[in-house]
Amino acid sequence: MLWIVLKGREKSMQIKTDKILTLGMALTTDKKAMERRVRGVFARKTSAKSVIALSLVLALVLGFAAFTTACQPGQPVVSDSNAQLASGGNAVASESNAEAAVYQLTKQQAMERLKQTLERARKFPVPRMEDIVFTERGTWEILTSPDDAERLKAADRFLETANAIFSTKYTASDLTATYYTDKTGHRADVWRFDSKDGVLSGALEAKSLAFLSADCLNEPADALHASVANGGKLDVSEAVERIATLLGGTVGEIDGRSGYSSKEPTNGWMVKRDVLVSLGEGRYGMICMFGDEKLTPTTVCVYPDEDCGNENVFWRADLEQVENVAKLLYPQDFRTGEPGTGDMARADAIEFYNKLVDAAGYSGLAANKTLAEPEATFYVDHSGARENYWHVEGNGIVLELTSKTGRMLSLIADGMLGSKLGLDDITYEKMGEKEYEDATMALFAALFGKDAVKAVDVNAVYDEHYCTMDPKMADGSEYEIQYRDGMIVDVASFFKTDPNTWTSVPDWLKEYATVDAATGKVSIEGFPNDAGKIVPNWLADWVYKNSETGEIFAMEW
Repeated sequence: MLWIVLKGREKSMQIKTDKILTLGMALTTDKKAMERRVRGVFARKTSAKSVIALSLVLALVLGFAAFTTACQPGQPVVSDSNAQLASGGNAVASESNAEAAVYQLTKQQAMERLKQTLERARKFPVPRMEDIVFTERGTWEILTSPDDAERLKAADRFLETANAIFSTKYTASDLTATYYTDKTGHRADVWRFDSKDGVLSGALEAKSLAFLSADCLNEPADALHASVANGGKLDVSEAVERIATLLGGTVGEIDGRSGYSSKEPTNGWMVKRDVLVSLGEGRYGMICMFGDEKLTPTTVCVYPDEDCGNENVFWRADLEQVENVAKLLYPQDFRTGEPGTGDMARADAIEFYNKLVDAAGYSGLAANKTLAEPEATFYVDHSGARENYWHVEGNGIVLELTSKTGRMLSLIADGMLGSKLGLDDITYEKMGEKEYEDATMALFAALFGKDAVKAVDVNAVYDEHYCTMDPKMADGSEYEIQYRDGMIVDVASFFKTDPNTWTSVPDWLKEYATVDAATGKVSIEGFPNDAGKIVPNWLADWVYKNSETGEIFAMEW
């Protein structure tokens, strides 16, 4: 059984990994990496601020039985200091206490949670579907002097729909309006509206005045909906029919996406449901509502087709998962071969392997025996976007090493390495502390040089035996080394997607890069200028091109 451990100064909390994954927080399809990334969020000792908010949300929903959800890769927005991830492990003291808190969930707590999710969704020109938050693509600019008559016409059209959906009575004078233009031309101009009291927000396409989205900090009624009052499943058909009519559509298939419910709900705010519904004429709508007697809606979005509906994006330019739309800019193509000019020689690759084994210490060797020489296979990159690399294997160890920069792509040791690190006697309570930091720093300094390692951070401590540490390298790359009872299990490597953290822009990306003459800041269309976002191994494995627009983008981790 897999567990996550939140390590605080005085208290710790164990949560089954499967329970966390059920909440729809996994950001990758690889189960092992998925588990380790989730553990890293919860067990990280020094993190950015938004994991604190995430932990508080979990404190509210931990005891809830989550509905199934079609998850998509995504990241919290990092546009200001309030959108960072963090966790000190002190948000909840124990699983039983967290569950007890859920059963006593108040309307105030439910509304605070809704307010937080809407704040994240409103960071984009078009407010997103509550917690489904992605990096905004396109290049958005605000039109400073939009036509006032057009503004009033758009505001009236927006309120005609929004007031009816949310049973509000706003007028155009109650709203602030912003006109956004996407300089790439692949997304429509939009009118963005926000009520001055902070309750209502939404957007229309500027030319057609087609409704895109609206959300409302709407309080649910106290009473439960009749369909769940006696323990039944929430029936949302009444609200879906009403809203679909207001959107000028007809109800087709209703597809439940996500939501929550307490085990024994007693009030309307204890149940929430999201559904995707066909509106006819190719359009799809996503509707989020409470499970109260009025089925109070909180968010409504309209998408142009099923693909966009499934990915919760408003334009096909933002699709990431549709295979015939989003394709790797440079598909991976490695073939066995021989090193060429500038490549690491076979002897050097073997020497690095031996240095690793010597620095870490090999535990699987009988007395008076010596290690057999490993086999080394050279792989030549034919894509033009990745380095050639050496695959070195022997004595139960598998090492992959780039042939020009000497970066360790990956290491699989399965507990065979680490006998010289002095970590095998460290108790579980002290895993990830100074001894681990010092040993990890010394190992990576021995492999790459003292100046090559900037810092080592603890990532996660979990499952009574495991600890992962994150060496941060001077070249902008990162590693994650996993220990089991002080012995090395494996090492994974990561790249930052922010081009300002790279030593240089790769040749295959230069045509997409621009440099601000005043600041020197590098920008690549579709890449987040956020040093916190990382991707595994090869940057090129995460750079895609939209075949319908020609735009490139970095797939989110």
